[in-house]
Amino acid sequence: TLGLERSPLPKPNVYVSWDEAGLYFGVEVFDRDIAGAPADGWWWTRDGVELFISTRPAMADQRFYTPADHQFFFVPIDFPGPDGNSGTIGQWKRPGDAIAGNLIPHPQIEEASRVYPDRYIFEAFIPAAALHGFDPTGQTALGFNFHAKNFQSATEYFWSAPKSIQTQL
Repeated sequence: TLGLERSPLPKPNVYVSWDEAGLYFGVEVFDRDIAGAPADGWWWTRDGVELFISTRPAMADQRFYTPADHQFFFVPIDFPGPDGNSGTIGQWKRPGDAIAGNLIPHPQIEEASRVYPDRYIFEAFIPAAALHGFDPTGQTALGFNFHAKNFQSATEYFWSAPKSIQTQL
């Protein structure tokens, strides 16, 4: 070796909760060299986090996105912008979902983020109004999938399924 080996990075920490007002997320991704991409462009090719949420359980024969399905994403930036933000959170339009087009940044989501030398952290509140079909008292089951990408180390983390097996399933 050339002495360039790095110790493996810890896996991301993901915290999720919800109440009648909406969903709350806290995410910590360990990354020593952030390489974000434009949030309104090709963000999925670099560092970032995706949250796939369904406000209804998936049907056994479901093959496509439905109005109850949502794809949110967070793209970190390596240096805070003039507004102090260290990233952008948005919602990506998927055929069959309930939004008319991409929402970047998402106008209803409240978020706070920070970038540190070895990780980035973001917290987000997604209000019930931004979640088609959200009814935490009548429908208590939610579908959830998390995906984080570390571009430089060519590492992806996920729970409960990788993106390659079609998140709408």
